[in-house]
Amino acid sequence: MSQAEDIALIERAYERWRSDGIEGVLELSAEQVEWVPPPQALEPKTKRGKQAIRAAYRAYEETFDEFLPEADEILPTPEPGVYLVLARTSVRGRGSGAAVSIEVGHLVTVREGRLAGMQVVIDRDEARRLAGIPGDGPSRAPRVRRAGPEDLPTAARLLGEFRDWWGKSEPADDAIEADVRRIHEGGDGKYLIAEDGAGEPAGVAQLRFRWSVWTSAPDCWLEDLYVRDSARGQGIGRMLVEGAMEIARDRGARRIELDVNAGNEAALALYVACGFRIEPKPPGRTLFLGRPL
Repeated sequence: MSQAEDIALIERAYERWRSDGIEGVLELSAEQVEWVPPPQALEPKTKRGKQAIRAAYRAYEETFDEFLPEADEILPTPEPGVYLVLARTSVRGRGSGAAVSIEVGHLVTVREGRLAGMQVVIDRDEARRLAGIPGDGPSRAPRVRRAGPEDLPTAARLLGEFRDWWGKSEPADDAIEADVRRIHEGGDGKYLIAEDGAGEPAGVAQLRFRWSVWTSAPDCWLEDLYVRDSARGQGIGRMLVEGAMEIARDRGARRIELDVNAGNEAALALYVACGFRIEPKPPGRTLFLGRPL
């Protein structure tokens, strides 16, 4: 799996953790997944296998009314397949008042498309040290994540920059944002946001879906992909393409298509390198036609 696919898997695991509890995480895990709690934990010994983790987690459920983690940031480490998740856990003891948010670090291992291990470190700086990642600076790797409702203004702003890059003046910014929201809420489109090493928005991808008679599955259309000039050369474009393909697979699509300007040699080279073919329906090239109505 690619780095983008690993990160998407980890994001799904945290989403499932919040919605379905530990069972949601275990469904995405290898059978012999390893969980290394911190020394301060209720059950500090290392747990191996789903059954052991499931049994240990009951102690948390019996002690806390709320024990919900959320991933703030997912960073690749120098070790392949290992990621540092800067997370926060909302904790509320039984019969207590408001929940307390605790910042933690998780070292998550991914192998063959499954979660293979997690080490919980209470101190984030210690987690960074163990992961070999400095606290700040340019060594932090770019990342791509799936956009939620709170990210739609950022997606719209980046698409507006893409409009400007093409030298166009329409549609207006407010119209772009309204349409982005409509597509996202309608369920037939998704957005990806790329961030640079400083955590700043660096790129966007827009995906659309429609049902195909010829594949009896959704078709994915990668309608737009844009990376800011200042963020190019860092592999962000490829990460967006790989993230788009992962979303398409999750939706059950059997193919992903796009159009690219023949003069945009850099974009064409990227798509070919990612496995797209100039002749997707041989023999001969497939032409993309259009006209105003």
